Amino acid sequence: LQGLGVEMLEIPEDVTKEKATPEEKVKAQPSRAYEILDDPVRMYLRQMGQVPLLSREQEVEISKRIEKAEKRVYSLSLRFGVIPREMIALSKRLLNGKERFDRVVVERKGRRRERYLVELPARLKEVEKWGARLRDKSLVVRGLRYNEIQRKKQEKKLAEMRREMIKLLNQFRFKQAVIEDFYPLLARLNSKIVEIQDGLEPLVIKTRKSKQIRNRIKNERRKLRRLETNLEMGVEEFQE
Repeated sequence: LQGLGVEMLEIPEDVTKEKATPEEKVKAQPSRAYEILDDPVRMYLRQMGQVPLLSREQEVEISKRIEKAEKRVYSLSLRFGVIPREMIALSKRLLNGKERFDRVVVERKGRRRERYLVELPARLKEVEKWGARLRDKSLVVRGLRYNEIQRKKQEKKLAEMRREMIKLLNQFRFKQAVIEDFYPLLARLNSKIVEIQDGLEPLVIKTRKSKQIRNRIKNERRKLRRLETNLEMGVEEFQE
């Protein structure tokens, strides 16, 4: 063609392409939302692929550790005086037919509901009797707040009584989830204690205390003592 006098021109490639319409440009752009969601998913899948699967023995070991930890939390929960009282109230609702048995009690093979409900009243009486003893003993311990030697002796006896109480309460065979339903009550009591303590602190540190301030301090401390009576333990022990 050049020999015939025809001049050849090189046209840039981008000129030959049709310009995309605004709508096509929007469609061609990847979605940022998709990218944001997609990246963590791909990252998670990559990491999961690098983690070796547990063996059967490891799964059994982890299950045993979880079960052991749950039993410990269960027993620790029963130390607070308010929890046994809630369990007693729930047991009475069971007897009155106001609570579902399968929701509350762990059923065992060969142990019938009828037998459980027949034995429950006697267990309730025993627990209520021990509860009264524990309340009396906890009052004795708190009364010895400033007598360390005697207080430690009584605290040891109180700990032994609590262990016996926990054994009795375990016979109720309440489900872990049922005990966990009582935790918000403990949380509310703790919030109340913290609120009183926060109010007391600025009053106590004052070097000069008017009669009004001294009366406020006494009133706030009385509130703490009432909470201790409800918990059947000192505030310090409860917050440990």
